[in-house]
Amino acid sequence: MPPPPGTRSLALLLVDPDAPGGEFVHWVIYDLSPTTRGLPAGGPLPVESRQGSNGFDHIGYGGPCPARGQSHHYVLTLYALGVAPALGPGATAAAFRTAVAGTVVQTARLTGTYGR
Repeated sequence: MPPPPGTRSLALLLVDPDAPGGEFVHWVIYDLSPTTRGLPAGGPLPVESRQGSNGFDHIGYGGPCPARGQSHHYVLTLYALGVAPALGPGATAAAFRTAVAGTVVQTARLTGTYGR
């Protein structure tokens, strides 16, 4: 399904709202082309994309890590944006949200659970 009209870029945020210290960011990726229809599992990301800093203080993806015996929700939000955010690599989720405020055309969310 194509993104809604007016979409100039796509972005993804993956967060764990159940983390003990509050929302924990696992992945921030932005500047995806609106023609993007998927990301390769474990492979290189599209060259135009940028990744932000996660809650592990690293750029890129950081996997789920709930305490043993617990399960957490993981919320993946896809953003269709009316502009490409003016952010370089390594932006935080907070900086991303500030940069795109007022430019979100539409969002879609997928929530899953993971436990150990």
